[in-house]
Parts: sequence; C-alpha cells; structure tokens
Amino acid sequence: MNPHKEQEAERESWLASLRPCDLVAVSRGKLALRGYDYSILVVSKVSGTKRRVITVSYKGGEIYGEFNANGERRIGGTWGHTERLQPITQEIKDHISHYKLSNYLQNTKWETLGPHVLQEIKAVLDRSPEGTK
Repeated sequence: MNPHKEQEAERESWLASLRPCDLVAVSRGKLALRGYDYSILVVSKVSGTKRRVITVSYKGGEIYGEFNANGERRIGGTWGHTERLQPITQEIKDHISHYKLSNYLQNTKWETLGPHVLQEIKAVLDRSPEGTK
C-alpha cells in the first residue's frame, strides 16, 4: 500500500472511531501570516451511518459546526476555505501554544515595563537561535 493511501485509511479509521466527548483539533485552513490556525473542540454528536455527520462544540457546549464523514466542511462559498477535523498531536498543541504566547507578547504594554525588565527580555531574545529580527 502506498503511503498516501495508508494515511487516508488511518484517517478514515480515526474518523469512524470518534464518539461524543472526544477532543479533536479543527484546522481552519491557511491564514495569511500565521500558517494554519487550530482550535481544540469536543465531539458533541455523531449521527447517521451512510451520511455520517460529526457535530463539534466549544468546551462550554455551544455548537461550532457540523462536519461530513470525511471530517471536512466548507466555509464561505467560492472564496472560502475548508475546515478539517484532525487528531490532536503534539505539533498542534505546540502550534496553539506558540500562537497564544505570540499574541500575549504582541499585546504587552512594553512602555509600562522598567528598563531592567526590558534588558532581561532582550537578553533572553538575544540567546534565541532564531533571533528576533
């Protein structure tokens, strides 16, 4: 079996195994500067056999949306994008964590921090292998 078909079979098996209360990641498609955007949601309902529908909700219970048996749903018509259910991997958890931390730092009111704090932050950033520029 070729690797692509093997991955698809694995995905189909995972989707078929989903039950209410399972946690899933939703890939919201590629966004301009951030790459893929993910959310962790809860399977709230699985209905149908031939035309299976997977309903996912926010952790508070509010319905997010319904996905087809392939774990996909189209958003926004012609110019929209496809959202896709995915298993929660460490890579996705790291991506979400990175996004939240970046957003937190973006919203920091740097002018309220003293010079010694800013110097400490600069020192940490200077040690980063990726650099800050």
